[in-house]
Amino acid sequence: SRSAEDRARKALRQQQQEEAEKSAARRQDMAQKETRRQQNEPKSEADIERATRDEEVRRQAERMMEEDEDDIRKLNEMILQAKCYAIRDSQLREKADIATELASENHRLDEMMESERVRALKEFEDR
Repeated sequence: SRSAEDRARKALRQQQQEEAEKSAARRQDMAQKETRRQQNEPKSEADIERATRDEEVRRQAERMMEEDEDDIRKLNEMILQAKCYAIRDSQLREKADIATELASENHRLDEMMESERVRALKEFEDR
């Protein structure tokens, strides 16, 4: 009947899952044994040469990354310096504009005072 079929399927799935778990455990055990074997095995000349080459490539890559970092650092420094110069130039222009405006205002006041002096002098003479 149907429940018997379901139990049989469940049992089959359970058995397959257990076999898969055992298989995975065996694979993991074999991988660990292979790793230990490789570590204990004396290295061949080709392996030593390959490791030396890999290490040199790694060192060269690190040097290139450090140089890139230095270049980036220098570029950032140059950008910051350019911003500082732009701000300083703006401040100097503003200072010059203020000085020009102040000189113009002083000149206007001097002219007003002179015209007032001349008017007062003329009024004094007219008496």
